[in-house]
Amino acid sequence: MSNRKYHRGVGVDLWINRGAWFWQLAGHCRGAGTIGSASTENEALREAYAAVDELSARCARAAPSRVSSAPTAAIKSQSPRFTP
Repeated sequence: MSNRKYHRGVGVDLWINRGAWFWQLAGHCRGAGTIGSASTENEALREAYAAVDELSARCARAAPSRVSSAPTAAIKSQSPRFTP
């Protein structure tokens, strides 16, 4: 039997087999297919959520800085300069 939970928009599948709890990140995101096991359902869920948090943090660090976009920079360079 499997059930799906969600954390930060990422699906987490949980199931038990022979007394061990397993989890897998599901969906079409980076990290989908990551799998782990634990002794209890709560421990499996905690590990899965930690994996989702780690992937989210890794993606945030890899995202380019949005301090100044190209169109904004072009508009600023075309602005007239006033000199006294």
